[in-house]
Amino acid sequence: MEILNNIWTALSTPNEGIIKIIAIPCTIIENILIMYIFLYALNIKSSKKQKIIYVTFSSLISIITVCFIPPPYNALFNYILLLLTIYFTFRLSILKTFFTLIIPTIIQSLVGTLFLNPITKIINIDYEIAQFIPIYRLQYVFILYIILTLIILFLKHKNIYLNILDDLDTRNKKILLFNFFIGFFVMIIQAVIIAFYS
Repeated sequence: MEILNNIWTALSTPNEGIIKIIAIPCTIIENILIMYIFLYALNIKSSKKQKIIYVTFSSLISIITVCFIPPPYNALFNYILLLLTIYFTFRLSILKTFFTLIIPTIIQSLVGTLFLNPITKIINIDYEIAQFIPIYRLQYVFILYIILTLIILFLKHKNIYLNILDDLDTRNKKILLFNFFIGFFVMIIQAVIIAFYS
């Protein structure tokens, strides 16, 4: 009985060690879900080998950047390395590579805003508690992963994908690409300013 009590105490109180252990499988699952979102949303054909390479490298990159690079720089390095991983693994154009990061980010933000925030209010946990207490962290990511899986199944079975990139001419593609680079540069500057002031 004491063992169960110790397990419950470890899961229901702030525990950074367990959070780090939970983060490893969560990172792998999240990278798999993100990969399927951009594969289906952009109608990218890929082999099993490409999928395995992407999940392996993206998971390692995420774990390494979180463990060894302080925030917010870890997110910037993570995005840059993920862009390179996607570009070289799936052999996409630069513009399509940017979209592979933007689409899952937008979907995750919408899921967080439209679904997770109301659900966390209903079950009476806030984001800070969900980050540091393992049992709430597991609930939070479980709900997130269910919603992302439902989105993936919807994209797959309804055969819905963005073909806007196929219809753009070279000039518009260059304009979009230039805007992405400017946006990314501004994001880097903002992250450095926030890190400096906090």
